[in-house]
Amino acid sequence: FGGGGGGFGGGGPFGGGPGRHQQPVGGRDVESSLTVRLEDSHRGEKMSVTLMGPQGKKTYDVTIPRGVRDGEKIRLAGQGMPGPTGVKGDLYITIKLQPHPLFTVEGEDLVAKVDVPAWDAALGCKIPVPTLEGEVQMTLPGGLRCGQRMRLKGKGLARRGGDPGDLYAELRITVPGELTDEQRELFEKLKESSG
Repeated sequence: FGGGGGGFGGGGPFGGGPGRHQQPVGGRDVESSLTVRLEDSHRGEKMSVTLMGPQGKKTYDVTIPRGVRDGEKIRLAGQGMPGPTGVKGDLYITIKLQPHPLFTVEGEDLVAKVDVPAWDAALGCKIPVPTLEGEVQMTLPGGLRCGQRMRLKGKGLARRGGDPGDLYAELRITVPGELTDEQRELFEKLKESSG
């Protein structure tokens, strides 16, 4: 390989000889992170955010894509560090979804814990269930168990290029902390009839 002009080290198209043209040297990419609410991910939002950029704090106009997920990145072209030729790199923003007080995220699905009084769980009822678009009424059949999940189709997180996920109401059966005499009597009758 070390002989005449047929090797890889000469001045041909792959060589490093004096005839080679220098390519422009680009800038350096920069990474940052942004915490967004579930509602922002679900709807997609445009917002002005102040982030630590290459020259310190700067305000950027950022479009949060509808259906963006935790850990995904948004690219802001030309907002990174400039290179020797003045060409700037990009700024990559990693999305972090803020924990929500009402919902747990499971992929595209949401889970909300919903309290149901014991008698309603036994007899069936309508209960209010929170969603990202507001409260809805859900009809429950009788004979429900604690921890059982009831599905609201299409009420989960938005999904890019597809249908939204579902929302699951996870039931927590509740009993009064202090029973009135009448309630105690009714529970005693129920106990006797079930025994």
